[in-house]
Amino acid sequence: MQIKLFLKRILYPLLNILDNKGLLKLLMHHSVVLGLSRIKGCRFSVSGNGSRIIIGDGCVIKGLNCLLFGDDSQVIIGNNVHINASKHFPTVMNAVNGTKIIIGDECLFSNSIELHTTDYHPIYEIGDGKAINNAKDIVLDSHVWVGFRTIILKGSHISSDSVIGAGSLVASSFEEKNIIVCGIPAKIIKSGINWHL
Repeated sequence: MQIKLFLKRILYPLLNILDNKGLLKLLMHHSVVLGLSRIKGCRFSVSGNGSRIIIGDGCVIKGLNCLLFGDDSQVIIGNNVHINASKHFPTVMNAVNGTKIIIGDECLFSNSIELHTTDYHPIYEIGDGKAINNAKDIVLDSHVWVGFRTIILKGSHISSDSVIGAGSLVASSFEEKNIIVCGIPAKIIKSGINWHL
């Protein structure tokens, strides 16, 4: 009985099962589900029933901090995603209250990037007390490059083969593919582009 308790409460949450190539296979008994990916200097905090972080195969992820709270919140990272951050300049993904952050395959992230599915504090209508700033999902389709110090807010969507310029504030959806968005707030500055790692 005490062995099971030790395994469940202490060992499993701390255990990184690595093969000799440093490929992370499993962490934290299904709150975090990892494919065969390289993970270094990351911090994951998951609370709430059904909340989880899922990372696909072939990813190289450094300096990612994820915070999930509230039931059924998720961060889903596709295959072959690269996050080039660090402990001192992390990339942050926070999903709360049943929202999702979905990152498509082959995306590239610099450091000091933040993604937030919520404003964290409610704003209400004076008349009827209805909340006007509910949490919303964030979706980045496949092959999106996110530049240094970008902030991506709730309800944002970036279509595939696109670039978000450094220091941008993304607070809306961009359905057109092959674009560069940049600025505060972000807007399309160039169409008909592609990029390669």
